[in-house]
Amino acid sequence: MVVFEPTRVLLAEEKSWLRELFRPTLTMLGCDVVAEAATATAAFRLFEECRPDLVLTNFRLAAGSGIDVVRACRQHDPEAYVVLLTTHGDDFARNAANAAGAKGFIVKNRPIEDFVEALAAHLPASAAA
Repeated sequence: MVVFEPTRVLLAEEKSWLRELFRPTLTMLGCDVVAEAATATAAFRLFEECRPDLVLTNFRLAAGSGIDVVRACRQHDPEAYVVLLTTHGDDFARNAANAAGAKGFIVKNRPIEDFVEALAAHLPASAAA
């Protein structure tokens, strides 16, 4: 029997109630939320401590931004897999995410099915199965 390790996720979202909503969805997709942060500074510190497989960060955070998190994580580890979450699907936000080195961009205020599908696209096939 093959046992797959869950994808270890750091969730950086300013609003605690959104972290509460995202956590069960991540768990359902086979993820283990190993750390949560509300600020860019805390997110990067936890990235260094926990070494997650995936960082999900909101575009806007207290004391910084998700772009700051992407840059700091990728500077520390060029292979860091960081995906930005946002309510703004405009070209400016998407271009900023790409320029910073984000591996993806998910608009979070979409129907839950769309959010889950977009998120699952960033997980190993074994985690999202």
